[in-house]
Amino acid sequence: MNYFKILFENIVNLNSYMINAPIAVYELEGKKLFSTELDEERLPEAEAIAFFEDLKRVAEKIEKTTIFTPNSDQYSSFCYFLSPVFEIGDYSLFLLAGPFQNPEVVEEAERDAWHLPFIHAKAQEKSLLYMDRLVEMIAVLERQTHLKTISQKINEIFYTVYDAGEKHVDQYMARISRLLMQTNELDFFGYARKNENDVYEIDLIEGKNTESLKGKFFHIGEGALGHAVASERDVHWNHIRHTNRAKILNAHGIFPNHLYCYPIKKNDTIGALLFIGTAKEKMVDQELLQLISFLVNYLQERKQTKEGLVQASRTCSLYSSLVDFLEICFYTKDFKNVIYKILDFFQSISEDHPICFTLESKEYFSRGLPSEKVYEQHKEIADAALNTSIKEELIESEEHISKPFTVHGKVYGLLTIDTDGMSIPDFMKDMLNITAEAASLIYKKFLDEQSIATPAYISRLELLHGSMKELNTQKYELTMAAVDMTKKLAHSLKIKEENIGVLLRACKMIPYSHAFLIDNFQGTDELVIVEEYLNYTTAEQKPALRRAESQILLLVFAALRNEDVEKESDHMNPTIASLFFQLYPEYKGKKGEGTNNITSPKKEFESKAIEKIKDIKGVIMSLNLTAREKEILHLVLEGLNNHEVSDYLTISVHTVKNHITNIYRKLNVTDRVQAMAKIYRIKYEEEE
Repeated sequence: MNYFKILFENIVNLNSYMINAPIAVYELEGKKLFSTELDEERLPEAEAIAFFEDLKRVAEKIEKTTIFTPNSDQYSSFCYFLSPVFEIGDYSLFLLAGPFQNPEVVEEAERDAWHLPFIHAKAQEKSLLYMDRLVEMIAVLERQTHLKTISQKINEIFYTVYDAGEKHVDQYMARISRLLMQTNELDFFGYARKNENDVYEIDLIEGKNTESLKGKFFHIGEGALGHAVASERDVHWNHIRHTNRAKILNAHGIFPNHLYCYPIKKNDTIGALLFIGTAKEKMVDQELLQLISFLVNYLQERKQTKEGLVQASRTCSLYSSLVDFLEICFYTKDFKNVIYKILDFFQSISEDHPICFTLESKEYFSRGLPSEKVYEQHKEIADAALNTSIKEELIESEEHISKPFTVHGKVYGLLTIDTDGMSIPDFMKDMLNITAEAASLIYKKFLDEQSIATPAYISRLELLHGSMKELNTQKYELTMAAVDMTKKLAHSLKIKEENIGVLLRACKMIPYSHAFLIDNFQGTDELVIVEEYLNYTTAEQKPALRRAESQILLLVFAALRNEDVEKESDHMNPTIASLFFQLYPEYKGKKGEGTNNITSPKKEFESKAIEKIKDIKGVIMSLNLTAREKEILHLVLEGLNNHEVSDYLTISVHTVKNHITNIYRKLNVTDRVQAMAKIYRIKYEEEE
């Protein structure tokens, strides 16, 4: 728990600095467990009964973090961020951040007197999001720390039994039961032995109000306990309270919801029965049950216990690695670090099997070298799944197992393990689900931050490019082939990542006319690269290409258009040309015919139709939308994100999202790309 406490306090401190306000953690009963170091004196005296009762009443009702204004004259000019109540172990907690000055209450003349920060609409929304993320991360961290504690306790149990030796196991059962009860997963633990009359006597029972069961007897086949003995197998019952099976337990005030029985063989007969249970609705942790099963096996055969010790040690190591992964998630500022840690984590627990991961940007990561067949299957699944809405289920075959990573209902990444015929254990499947959940929380945070920081021209370009898939398949396929070739060549030339991003966006600009690009992307680095490329391709006297990026575009598009690539390579850096032909030897010595090798029988929109971005407002005005919806749709199709639309119209982001949902419903589309494609199709049909 000390490790959890340190991480818990670090995470709360980090979020305190992110929202620029102190954060306190309170028990529902009123005790302050922890507060951050940031201006702690600013926190209210929550011990004041009336103030705290208000906090408690609101925290118990809300489902997400909200802005709380005290119902008292003393604090009426303040506001706080208040989280809903959440459970950590046996504690019911909530978070309180602030105070801030409320701009709607505090008079202009009084503002400086309080020496407290103001919290405006935009900062409010971001801070509320951070607080909700904090509660989610604390829950994930507590869960994994609890699992690690369980594995450590079981590890201690196994070594206790191992040291005892087979002949003295019974006298150590009391210690074993106490260790198991410390996991907080069980309400009772019992151990019964068969006597000389073939009747089983309960000679050990641990748990609250269970003492009266000690010394009681049951016969083979009697109730749940006798049934487990007669069946000679592990048995688990759900919802057993107040049933005939639980009669002997109910008679002594024990009403389990879940009951687990483990017969222990001795000389081919059932010599004893270990039984555990809980009255909670939640089932006992599966990892704990599995490890208890190992304990029972040891009591039957020493050899099996040694295998259990190895498994327990591996489980302890597994959860230590998982906590390391979560630590990376909490502190990294680069999502790629999360991916690298996932690759490292799964390669270590899969005994060094090759692992690969593809992001929605088509960026590929790997640890080890997957077989060619597994790589092709991974690529095929990724191409079909990325940016689509599919279930998060595991995808298994004889050669691999793949896990889609989703956020907002769409797949943003795919992880594949080359199993090489290895049977995948259940714990590894659980780890795939847990890491995917944690990684998605972090990716969601990065997306939220990126949506605020991404320049409008990039959003506009991506929107246009996405629309092209619907409107002109031929040009879209040509552009995507160019993006793939360009990315591979740029990485081989060790061009910086940020420059590769600029180069790939320049690729996506090539299908559009120069005039259109000047109108929409003037002053961008991408347009500078494209203009140098266009000047070369349209000039009779070929000018020198100074930029490596322009040279890469020239080679790639010449190859895809079946032009003479070798002839073009005479005008550029020999290193770039040489590396291109190493990567794509099929173009060496090939005399092109100057035609596009990607064709489509489908009728396509011309680029000039797609380029009429300034002419779409007329179509929007004719749609069956409200005036505000038309205004928002036009801004969205100009490339503004929700935050920018909110700032431009001076309305909340929540209001913007509601309008966009209504617009999509009325247009029968699901996203911005489909909306833009529909507008162009309406315009195209009108002009026909």
